[in-house]
Amino acid sequence: FNSFADMRRENMELDNAVYSDALTGIANRYSVDAYIGQFLGKPLPEDMGVVTLEMTNLSEINKAHGHSGGDLAIQAFSSILQNAAGRTCFIGRNGGNKFVAIFRDCTESRLERFLEKVESLTDERNAAQDDVPIRYSAGTAFNEGGEAGTVTELVALSDRRAWKNHQ
Repeated sequence: FNSFADMRRENMELDNAVYSDALTGIANRYSVDAYIGQFLGKPLPEDMGVVTLEMTNLSEINKAHGHSGGDLAIQAFSSILQNAAGRTCFIGRNGGNKFVAIFRDCTESRLERFLEKVESLTDERNAAQDDVPIRYSAGTAFNEGGEAGTVTELVALSDRRAWKNHQ
């Protein structure tokens, strides 16, 4: 019985290492791809919304506080996103300074409320810190008609909009 319990614990730890971002504990890029993969080859759900968020000043934070300071900022932003989302969507780190939130049963107002909560929590965090504040850009995509016919196109569209909003 102890051997089985040890093996089960080791499997859970391995799953966590494979699917979770080591720095933040949220879904990693592999998990983001796996989540999106369940929709491949299927029509885009009409109620799906995506928000891509990019920390825009991570290099500035790294210069001011080193990579450990940048890691702390990434962890703080990840926590902000988790708190803003609650259990309403899938949150993942999509590499480096990019994060994605994928909503089912979504409306435009739901995306707006999420972004308002992210902004509020980021403002609170920045007001409480003496260091370089977290800055980010966000792009949304929801029910885009002909502009996005697949989940990957919807994610790519939100990513382009986040980049455009950073300009």
